[in-house]
Amino acid sequence: LVSLNLLNSAPEAQSLLVSLYDKHKLYSMSGEHEPEAQSELATIMADILNVDLGPLEQEIIADVLMSLVAQAEKNLRKAIAHKMSVLDNAPLRLILNLANDDIDIATPILKHSPVLNDTDLLYIVNVQNKEYWQVIAERAQLSQTVINTLANTRDVMTAQTLIENKNIKLSEHALRVFSVMAQTHEPMTKPLIERPEMTGNLVKEIYDFVGHELKKYIDENFDLNVVENFDIALQETKDEIVSGLDSEFAVTTSMIEEAETLCRNDMLSTYEMINYLKRGQIATFIACFSVYCGIPVDTAEKMLRQKHGQGLAIACKALKVMKTDFINMYLLTSRLRDEQMVEHRQLNKAINYFEKINVKDAEEILLMSRH
Repeated sequence: LVSLNLLNSAPEAQSLLVSLYDKHKLYSMSGEHEPEAQSELATIMADILNVDLGPLEQEIIADVLMSLVAQAEKNLRKAIAHKMSVLDNAPLRLILNLANDDIDIATPILKHSPVLNDTDLLYIVNVQNKEYWQVIAERAQLSQTVINTLANTRDVMTAQTLIENKNIKLSEHALRVFSVMAQTHEPMTKPLIERPEMTGNLVKEIYDFVGHELKKYIDENFDLNVVENFDIALQETKDEIVSGLDSEFAVTTSMIEEAETLCRNDMLSTYEMINYLKRGQIATFIACFSVYCGIPVDTAEKMLRQKHGQGLAIACKALKVMKTDFINMYLLTSRLRDEQMVEHRQLNKAINYFEKINVKDAEEILLMSRH
C-alpha cells in the first residue's frame, strides 16, 4: 500500500502494481502454481518495467519486485528469470539476485541478460562454480577480460563452450591456455584449430600431442611443415627421458627460453609444470621451476634433489602454491633424488615441513636464493 501511494504520479505503473499484487495473492492462495499463472505474473513485472518512470519510482518498483522474488517458489522465479533475461531496463540488483540463484533459474540471465556488465560477470565467475562459468561462456558477447578469466579456470567444459562459441573472438591468452589443455583433452583440439584466431605456432604445438586422424587433418589444412617439427620435438623428448634415466637432467637453453616465453604469456603455472613431470620431462620441469621461482637452474636442481623436500617446500610456500601441487611435485621428482618410490614416512616429513614454514620466512629464503 505504501508503494502504491508513492506511485500516485505514475498511474499506469500503479495500476499494473495493483494487478501484480492481486494476481500474486491469488497465485499464492491457489497452491496450484500453473505455468500459465507464472508466465502472467512475469509478464506483468516486465510490463511495469517498461513504463516510463523517474528514478524514485524506479527504485520503488525495484523494491517491490525484489520482495516478490524473495517470496516466490522456484518455478515462479524461473519464469521471472526467463522474462527478465531479455530486458535491458531490469534493475541490476534483481538481475544479480536471479543470476546467483540455482543454476536452472540463473541460466537465462547468465546467458542473455544485457544488464550484466564485465564487473558483474567477473564477480559471478569468482563466487560461483563451474556450472555458472559454462553458461556465461555461451554469451553472444564477451569481453577479452571475461574470456581470459574464464580460460584461467582451466575447466574443460567452460573451455569447450568458449571454443565452440562462434559469436566471440578468443584472446591470444585464451588460445594459449586452450592449446595446453588440448594436449590432455583431445576432443577440444579439432574445434580449437578450426578457430580463425588460431596461429600457426599454436597449431604446431598441438600437433605433437594429437592422434593420427587429427595429424592428417592438420597436414591437409595447414601449411606448417609440422611433420618436421613433430620429429624434432619427439626426439627432444626421447633424449630428455633417456638422459633422465642416466640421472643427467641437463637443462638446455631452448628449454629456458620456452619457459620464459610461457612466463611472459602468463602460461607458466603449476598445472603445466606438473604435466611435464607426468610425461617424464624432468629437465623441462627444472627449467620451468627455475623461471617460475626466479632462481638459477643449478639452485633449482639442488632444491629439488633435497631428500625431504625442504627447498621445494620453501619455494612453493613463498609462491603460494597449493599443498596438493607441492605433494605432486615432490612425488614426481623422486628420480632426481635417485628414488624409485617415496616412503610414506619421508612424504610425511616433506608435508610437515611445508605446513610448518610460514610464508614470510619462505619469501625471505627464496629471495636470498635468487642472488
